Amino acid sequence: MLGPIGSLIGNWLSGGFTIMYNTVPWLTVGVLSALMPFLVMTGMHYALIPLFMNNLATLGFDVVVLVTMFCSNLAQGGAALGTAFKTKNEEVRSEGIACGISAVVAGVTEPAMYGINFRFMKPMIAAVVAAGIGGLWCGITGVKGYTMGGSPSILSLITFIDTTPGTTAPMHSVIFGAIGGVIVLAISIVLAFILYKDEKTEESSEAPAAEAAPAAEAAAIVLTAPMTGEVVAIKDVPDEVFSSGALGEGLAIIPTEGKVVAPCDGEVSTLVDSKHAIGITGPKDAELLIHVGLNTVELKGEHYEYKVAEGDKVKKGDLLMTFDLDAIKAAGYKMHTPVLVSNADDFTAVKPLASGSVKAGADFISIE
Repeated sequence: MLGPIGSLIGNWLSGGFTIMYNTVPWLTVGVLSALMPFLVMTGMHYALIPLFMNNLATLGFDVVVLVTMFCSNLAQGGAALGTAFKTKNEEVRSEGIACGISAVVAGVTEPAMYGINFRFMKPMIAAVVAAGIGGLWCGITGVKGYTMGGSPSILSLITFIDTTPGTTAPMHSVIFGAIGGVIVLAISIVLAFILYKDEKTEESSEAPAAEAAPAAEAAAIVLTAPMTGEVVAIKDVPDEVFSSGALGEGLAIIPTEGKVVAPCDGEVSTLVDSKHAIGITGPKDAELLIHVGLNTVELKGEHYEYKVAEGDKVKKGDLLMTFDLDAIKAAGYKMHTPVLVSNADDFTAVKPLASGSVKAGADFISIE
């Protein structure tokens, strides 16, 4: 639902950033670096791709995407790491380290952004501030990207090497980009460490009586299987981000048909541009994530179709999405589908109720 609106606004922003870059290029890099996570969330960053491609073709370099996403991605990873260093919660620490390394080394920011930074909000503030400051540094020092090289990360510094014939300073952008990366990581880690506080610590200081109430007294929430297939323990999913529990606790299914239905009554809270995952807020504010396939974000929505919109109220068993199972498997992707309780720390226990073959609608997970 937000895609078309984001694309339209993105086109306006693209024109605005072009004018701004022609006037104050150094400031534009800083502002765009700070705004990048919000542009990515709403799909507005796609409007920058034509500008990025045109810059590489006509100027031989780009800063609008290559440099700003470099700063933004490192900031997301640094904020997640800063949170991990501060928290006393072992699961949050493990999640923060895994997500932070993924963002810094591989440029994969989805786990850090949604699993840590937006989840706790204060780390996102740290990431935005750090990205903005690092972007200003890169803008002022003239850091440029000269080639495409995957999702920007610390390893993509090699794309900052100036291979233009006759250049006198081929390593200029690499050196100052590396300094900018250190600045971004240092600020995001330190700020996140300062700003973040464990939720349970805050709750216990404000309402110790409420914390003393035994959570086990409340009735358990039973989630049903959102698809038909073979049950797999989450620790056996061949993807460390999921198997480590970094994104939550639950079970996985290898589907035998291309349908996903609601595992409980709730509200659709998150849809992504790549259409491979869906978030639902269920009873007692349980945050559920259904991620269809591994690394399927790379398909950019191909073979997937949402049947709901963000904010929709759904009932258990309502159709949420469809996908072409055979086409996705033929493209080489594993179909392990984690079904996770993202905020498992808010509950006493998340227990599996199913094993072996399971049909959509059967009891699957208990949340206590």
